[in-house]
Parts: sequence; C-alpha cells; structure tokens
Amino acid sequence: MQSNEFESGRDKTTEQKAQQGSPFRGLWAIAIAVALAAVFASTLPQVFFVAVFGELLFFGALGTLIVAAIRRDPVWSKRITAWDQAAVLAMMSGIVGLFVDVESVATALQQQAALAN
Repeated sequence: MQSNEFESGRDKTTEQKAQQGSPFRGLWAIAIAVALAAVFASTLPQVFFVAVFGELLFFGALGTLIVAAIRRDPVWSKRITAWDQAAVLAMMSGIVGLFVDVESVATALQQQAALAN
C-alpha cells in the first residue's frame, strides 16, 4: 500500500516548516546568550565587567560549536543554525575584547590579592 503525501492532510513543505520552527529561533538564542553573559558578568566588580562579558561570550561560542558538531547541523543553510550563532557570539567576544582596559583589570586583581593576604 502506497502512502499519499496528502494522506495526512499536510504536504511535505508544511511538515518541513513545522520541523524548522520559527525563523527567528536562532536570533532569540543569540539574544538569550548575550543577556545571560551580561547578567553573570554584572555580578562582579565593574572593572571586570567588560573582560568577563567577552570571555563568557567566547565560551558560549565554544559551547554552541560543540552542540552544532554533535547535532551535525549543516554549515550552509537558509535558516540560522548553531554554526551561525557561534560565529556571532565569537565576533561579539572579539569586539568586546577591544574595549578591555588591561591595566585597570591588572590593578584591581593586584589590589584584591593584597587584601586577601
């Protein structure tokens, strides 16, 4: 017995769209990752915010790369994949890294080390 593609009342393109989900799903994932990184970085003293925010974005990109590799997401796709999310997070991490004041972070770390001793 052959199955008809319209037998279930839905054609293949409708099923494919249902599997893909919202086209903005990848953008929401990026926005949530950035928001979480900002929230976690804001728990530290202000001098460390930019440095920690950039590092959290970088580690988010690494995690997303691992997820994309495990799920075997296609690199080239018409929708935003985990590979695209990782690329955006890595680029944002690099851009944020340009604004890190290394001297003030080093001074703050030395002051905290002196207080701990």
